[in-house]
Amino acid sequence: MSPAPLVMLPRRRFLAGAAALGGLALGAPAIVRAQGSRPRIYMMLFRGWEDACDGFRDYLISRGLDVEMTIGNADREAGAVPGLVAAAKALRPDLVYIWGTNTAALALGPWDAPDPTPYLTDIPAVFNIVTEPVGNRIIPSLEHPGRNATGTLYVVPIDIQLRTIASYKPFKRLGIIYNPLERNSILTVDALKTELAKLGGELIESPVPIADGEPVAAGLSELVKRLKDDGADWLYIPPDTFLQQHRNLLTNSALQAGLPAFTSTEPYIRDSNALFGLVCRYYNIGQFTGRKAEQILREGAKPSELPVETLNRFSLLVNMRAANKLKLYPPMNMLRYAEAV
Repeated sequence: MSPAPLVMLPRRRFLAGAAALGGLALGAPAIVRAQGSRPRIYMMLFRGWEDACDGFRDYLISRGLDVEMTIGNADREAGAVPGLVAAAKALRPDLVYIWGTNTAALALGPWDAPDPTPYLTDIPAVFNIVTEPVGNRIIPSLEHPGRNATGTLYVVPIDIQLRTIASYKPFKRLGIIYNPLERNSILTVDALKTELAKLGGELIESPVPIADGEPVAAGLSELVKRLKDDGADWLYIPPDTFLQQHRNLLTNSALQAGLPAFTSTEPYIRDSNALFGLVCRYYNIGQFTGRKAEQILREGAKPSELPVETLNRFSLLVNMRAANKLKLYPPMNMLRYAEAV
């Protein structure tokens, strides 16, 4: 999809306009600037417009911020991100919104890159739906980003996740399937090992096979079955772009193997068949990121001085279709605060 221009509109009109972009080919943007001095935001997306973008837009509308938005979509192709960076540099917006860890890492580059030329450095940016921005070298510190970018976190801390899993069904062994080519997943594996060691638990690792430099989806069902046979009590699904693309195959395989799946990412539960998860909702994260944008655009805050934060309230989602299939229902006290989907 081309990074074609869209003006900020009320919800229904905006979505109609966004849908109209679906057939455009990737290429240089047609820059159309509105009259006046409205702030301009370049929306750098990876898999199109989704709930976090809704939350971001709706927050700005609710605050009376009249902005012009231009959308650039990589359409799930990492190789398209440099083109989006070039488009943003040509447009010179007041702010760039960046969706996703890989997009942010490719667009912003390492915070200590010896040659910052290929990256966005002199345009303020906010990012969201990003995991481990410090571990991925997007920023040097959550408290002090120290560069022209800030944002929000969307993954609940690992120790809280593990306590939540145990409150549903106690475990000794946690199984994880992950893409060894994705740094997010490797960082998650390391964090799980550290926390499970404190609890006396065990992590059973199952990396996705690689062929011709790419992860292979064909063996996901066998990997799930192997984890079950090896004594895993739960399947832990990490934030992982490859697994997200194959979430139906992964979660359906877990159901067939009788292995309950936990995740910190909403779509696996709401749109697929993971059993449950403790999540930061994409829409709410988008709203929180909108607040960061407001601080920059309206209050003159510097991104380098705005801490990267997460929400202080999370949502517990239980997929009742999966619970029925597994005959594994949440404890009664959990139903008082969980949302059944």
